[in-house]
Amino acid sequence: MCTRGTTTIETMSLEIHHSSLRGMKAASEDRISICECEFGVLIAIFDGHYTDELSSYPAEVLPQQLCDRISRNISSSDAADLSTVIEEALVKGIEDFDASLLDDVLKHFPQGAETDWDDPLWDDPAEVFEIFGYSREDPVFVAARRTIVGATALVGFIDREKENLWVASLGDSEAVLGRVVDGHLQCEVLNDFHNVDNPVEVARLQAEHADEPSVVYDGRTLGRLAITRALGDFQMKVGLRLATKVLSYAYPSYLGTNNIEDWQRRGHLHPPYISSTPTIHRHDLLPGDLLVFASDGLRLALEAVPKEDARTQSMIALAGPELSKAAPVLMRLGTHLGHDFIDPSGDDPNIADRLIKNALFGADAGKMAAELALTSGDTTRYRDDISVVALRVI
Repeated sequence: MCTRGTTTIETMSLEIHHSSLRGMKAASEDRISICECEFGVLIAIFDGHYTDELSSYPAEVLPQQLCDRISRNISSSDAADLSTVIEEALVKGIEDFDASLLDDVLKHFPQGAETDWDDPLWDDPAEVFEIFGYSREDPVFVAARRTIVGATALVGFIDREKENLWVASLGDSEAVLGRVVDGHLQCEVLNDFHNVDNPVEVARLQAEHADEPSVVYDGRTLGRLAITRALGDFQMKVGLRLATKVLSYAYPSYLGTNNIEDWQRRGHLHPPYISSTPTIHRHDLLPGDLLVFASDGLRLALEAVPKEDARTQSMIALAGPELSKAAPVLMRLGTHLGHDFIDPSGDDPNIADRLIKNALFGADAGKMAAELALTSGDTTRYRDDISVVALRVI
């Protein structure tokens, strides 16, 4: 149920701890990737929705692509603003990767991306299957599957001097920084949230589709996804004919043809409705900083903590023991979460693993047994996959 480990970047004197706990599902849909390049280290968490097909694939290839792009951009640029160069590499690298998912499918059609999807030829499923193949073993079918499922992405890049962190995000995973200032623990969320709970994102979506009815209803984008930006999900990014007459045959999909046709009847005629453009922020780093990157399953596990800023503090405090000033936070957390916490002086130094355990059950062996015994058939509880990367800046 759990994978964990430590990646040491010797040239940067960094120990990067990572841990991932499977939720109540047959397989975890989260993936963690760590990639070193000549200019720094890149950390990524991908959280698939409905399947792990579009979290596994980018975890294997995208971090190296981004590292290569950062290296090329820095080496070929004479710009004084290094941050601009790295930001461009991350944004364009993620956008281009997402576009390649669709290109890898359309290139097999007669006129590629210029194919006329209104041609009655594509009304015949056999014509599509002739290209896709009829088996999940067919590489074109595998590529097509990656277009209709989706994944969020959280990417952090730390420069070799450990002075700067760039965080690029699509979706609702989270990066948090903890720092002691004048004897007090300060915590900061380092990325934007791209979901329908963010009024800025909802306003952006509606502005992009000003002549349409509300693009957020039933608490979701087009009534289907809680997030507003992601890799994949091309049935919410391309035109009706391509979405229904071609991509729908890479089944099974969480979207049916009836869903897409219902959007048309509602007046949603101008995709994309899910964006592949990440937002990016640069942050200063200082010795002693504690960084936590986490999929949204961690925040869900902390729902008993009443305030959003308190949950952010919780993510840092529960990782301990480096930030001794977190003791008052831990006292309050024990009341909200209902258990004591693991002694940080124990044998396991993995702070990412300790954070997950402390969020769910801490030192309570009975609670741990009950939590890990949860199955997908339990109708009273739900636990999402939880993936965490944590590191201390030295």
